[in-house]
Amino acid sequence: MLRQRIITAVILFIVIIAALWMGLWAFTAVAAIAMGACLWEWLRLAKWNNALCLQIGFAAAVFFYWLEMFQPIDVNVLQSGNGLLIIS
Repeated sequence: MLRQRIITAVILFIVIIAALWMGLWAFTAVAAIAMGACLWEWLRLAKWNNALCLQIGFAAAVFFYWLEMFQPIDVNVLQSGNGLLIIS
């Protein structure tokens, strides 16, 4: 079990480093896919329908990617002192 986790960590580390090297678009895509996969896994743990979990996870990944890369320029994002983002 530990061996599998170490192999997975090394592969994910290589993917993250490669995405950082390739630029903002690639890193944002990897981060969005990771967030979508996390949501998919959480919904599966909550015993939702597997097909629905996959659709929601994919939609979340697309939304997070769009939110980071294609947000309107006139949206002002402020960071509060406690780490929360405030969209005004």
